Amino acid sequence: MSRVLDPLSAMGADITSNNGMLPIALNKSVLDDDFVYELPVASAQVKSCILLAGLAAQKTVTIIEPIQTRDHTERMLKNFGANITIAQKDSKNIICLAGKASLKAMDYQVVGDISSAAFLIVGALISQSEKLEICDVGMNPSRIGVLNVLRDMGARIEVKNAREESGEPIADLIVLPSKLSGVILDGSIIPNIIDEIPILSIAAAFAEGNTIIRDAAELRVKESDRLSAISNGLGKVRRCP
Repeated sequence: MSRVLDPLSAMGADITSNNGMLPIALNKSVLDDDFVYELPVASAQVKSCILLAGLAAQKTVTIIEPIQTRDHTERMLKNFGANITIAQKDSKNIICLAGKASLKAMDYQVVGDISSAAFLIVGALISQSEKLEICDVGMNPSRIGVLNVLRDMGARIEVKNAREESGEPIADLIVLPSKLSGVILDGSIIPNIIDEIPILSIAAAFAEGNTIIRDAAELRVKESDRLSAISNGLGKVRRCP
């Protein structure tokens, strides 16, 4: 948990750990105001951690991310009334949450997770079914990279009934079986599709030609080493005659 503990400690949190792992002890602390942190690696989880710490402590925080990551936390906080601004400078994202936020209670609808929908989408693309319709899928611009990649591979995916719920864009998707082709994935698209790379690997296995994925080292430090899991899993599979 060092990637979360380090910025919190820099912010003034009194935390002890076992070299960044459990057990972790959180002690009463006074966090710094006007805290600025530049993410060494684009990570929505670390960004959200700092934002929520600032919110709880009523302190102003500014986060600089090298590449925009998913912005669900920013949208949620703004929807509840937090004073949060987002700007771009030198191709970087600057997120600022003002201290002493006064949030308002309200009903909140959690939209359908596109990472979960991606498994159904790929299943429909490589199957012989007529079509699949998935309703109320989150279409946050920082999350729909998987749809763009699949379309680049030749996927037939239609979007209809676009609308907004609780500050998040959503829509219904119609997925048709498609002939897929290999692609090269690297650079700025990777943070947008980091959670979908495992299922995109399945799509690649059914595509004509080679698919190359680079710059995805972040997957080695998730809850498990997902790159090894993908490689080991596909290595045990044999194509049916």
